[in-house]
Order: sequence, then C-alpha cells, then structure tokens
Amino acid sequence: MISPNVGICASAVLACTDVVRCNTDNRTCPVENTVCVNSTRCGQPVCYPLALANKLVCPINTTAATTTTTRAGGVTNTTRPTTKAITATDSRFTPSTANCSSIVATNCTTTTSIVAACQSYEVSWNNHCYYLDGSNGSCITGYSLATNAVLNCISSLFIGKNYRNTTSNDCCILTADTYECFGLNVDCNNPGPFTEAPVLGGANCINQVLRYSQQLTLCGSN
Repeated sequence: MISPNVGICASAVLACTDVVRCNTDNRTCPVENTVCVNSTRCGQPVCYPLALANKLVCPINTTAATTTTTRAGGVTNTTRPTTKAITATDSRFTPSTANCSSIVATNCTTTTSIVAACQSYEVSWNNHCYYLDGSNGSCITGYSLATNAVLNCISSLFIGKNYRNTTSNDCCILTADTYECFGLNVDCNNPGPFTEAPVLGGANCINQVLRYSQQLTLCGSN
C-alpha cells in the first residue's frame, strides 16, 4: 500500500464500484496495472488503475507564499499564489468506462502548439508521442495506456507507422478505457508499416474486452 504520507492524483470520475479491494495483505492487487491505495472515499484499500494516476489527468496545484512587508505602523503580511491555479482535467486523457458510442463526440482541438519529437514508429500529437505495439497492455517506461478519445483524434496518423516492437495477435486496440473500440481491418497481426488507419469498430472491435498475449496496445508518453 502507498505510505499514509504519500498520495497520488486520483480521478473523482471513478466510482468505488468500479474498483476492487486489495489483496488481504493490503499491499498487492489481483488486477494488473493497478496499485493498492488507502481510499478514504471508498472506506477501504482498493486497487487504483495506474493509468488514472498519469500526470496527464492530474490538475495543477496552487501553492501560496507569504511575503512580509514592513510599513509604518506595523507589519503587513501579503499572501499571493506562486503557481497556476487548478485547471479542469482534459477528459480526453481520462480513462472512460463508457461504451464505444460516446467516442463520436470527441473534440480533437489541440491545447498546445508545441510539437513533441517522437520516434519514427510514433505519432506526435498535442506534445505527446503515441505508439502501437503487441504488448497486451504494457507500455515502456515513461509511457502509459492512452484513451480511445485520443486514438479517435490520431488514428489516421498511424498510416505508414510500424509496431514499436512486437506484432500483435489480435486486431482490437487495448487502451486505458474499459472497452476496445478501434481495430485494424488491414495489416492486422502482420508486420508493418500500416497501410490503413485504425477504425472505430474495425475488425468488429466494438465494446470488446480482449486480452490476448500480444494484444494490440496504444501507449502515450507521460
């Protein structure tokens, strides 16, 4: 379990009914890609998805500094913020439990003009790098599972790209969301480069929950 003196950014969107209790040792979890945390909201140690602890879904904290100013007749303490105020979480980076019908409304407007420098097999979008690999939900260090909402915005950019390392053995793309909604109709489970983009509902991937040994996976840089 995470130390009582250590916390993580948690999403209030995730209901207590959507998580499972930690193992009896209160340190480990029966579910992969989760961490055992002491949830005061749920009233027990629960397994929290690591994808939801990604800094992309965490708001910016506000801290304050006190400046002491000496004036005639006494001392005046002035408190002013030293960091940006808390901002709203970008829902596109927040893992969703909704079914695939919600994806059609994704807003694909970027929030920064900065262009991330990515590897040749990666897609650069909104100052992050994204790749596809047959890794069954595992991402390399510095990367986390990305969402279907993001994939909806960048799918066409994967034309001409390759798997990062491992060719998949299933066409549905595993993301941070509950359901797999995108799949490859062409080039599925074959070495790249991809000649067509992942498609919503492609390869009959609608509301699927598949976990093959080399499940096609979408990862994005933190």
